[in-house]
Amino acid sequence: MNRRSLLFIVIGLISIILVSSLIAYELGFIKSSGPSANSSGALWQRPIENFANSLAADDGKVFTTDNFDNLNCFDSQNGNPFGTEPEISILVH
Repeated sequence: MNRRSLLFIVIGLISIILVSSLIAYELGFIKSSGPSANSSGALWQRPIENFANSLAADDGKVFTTDNFDNLNCFDSQNGNPFGTEPEISILVH
């Protein structure tokens, strides 16, 4: 067997393995690994009304502010919002 034939066999086998792996993944036999299904690796994601221009985290909470100085507060573990009750107000000078 010459080199060219061996190269074609190796390329063919690699192609078969790649295609069968892709088919197995698409059919659900192979799951993606990682902490979450999110491709960015984030634990959670929440939509906010305006563009967030700052971010801070403390005491199990994540805080964001936007261009209109709105403050958003979320639970750091699951993304549930804090402080959405109307009686809560924050005044910062």
